[in-house]
Amino acid sequence: MTGKTHLTVGTAATILITQPSDWKSFLLCMGAAAVGSCVSDIDVSTSGSHKGLQRILILIGLAIIVVSVLDGIFHAGIWTMIQQKNGLLQSLAGFAMFIAICIYGERQPHRTFTHSLAGVATLGLAVFIMLPEAVWYFICGMGTHIVLDLFNCKKIQLFFPFERGKICFYLCKAGGKVNQSLFWVGLVLWILEILWMAATWVMEHGWQ
Repeated sequence: MTGKTHLTVGTAATILITQPSDWKSFLLCMGAAAVGSCVSDIDVSTSGSHKGLQRILILIGLAIIVVSVLDGIFHAGIWTMIQQKNGLLQSLAGFAMFIAICIYGERQPHRTFTHSLAGVATLGLAVFIMLPEAVWYFICGMGTHIVLDLFNCKKIQLFFPFERGKICFYLCKAGGKVNQSLFWVGLVLWILEILWMAATWVMEHGWQ
C-alpha cells in the first residue's frame, strides 16, 4: 500500500479500535497513530540517502504542529499533561531512542525489521518512554500498516531477524485499485471521526 493509504486507514482504524473518549485522548491518538502508521516504510529509501528518516521527521513535525493547534483550539491540555507527568529528560531520552531505532530500521531491507514484531516492540518501547499515554495508539497504527502490507504480493519478515516465516497473502498490488479504494475509505472515515469529535465538543461546551 502507498504511504497516503497507510496514513488514512491506519489513523482512522486506530481511532475506531481505541475509541478515545475526549479531545486530549483523541489528539494523542491521531498524532501517534499517524506516525505509527507510516514509520514502517522508513526502510523504503535507498541506502545512505536518509530520505526515509527525513520523511518520518517531517511527519512527526507536522503531527506536533496539528496536535498543538487543535490542542489550543479545544483546550485539551496535552502539553500541560506532558509537563506534569513526563519529565523533559525522559521524553528526550525516548525520542533519541526512537530516532536511533529508526536509523537502524532505515538501513535494513524493505519489509524486514520495521515490518516485524521486533520493530513494533522496540519502537513501542521508545514511545512508552517518551510519552506513555500515546504508546497503544502508536502500536495500533503501526500494526495496521503491517496488516495492510500482508495483503500485498511481497512477503514480510514478521519474525525478524529469523529468515523463516516470511508471509503475505498475494491478494493485491501495492498501488492498485484496492489501494486507492482503501485510501478514500480511510480518508472519509477519518474526516467523519474528526467532525464527530468536534460536534461532541461543541455540544458540551458551546462555541466559546
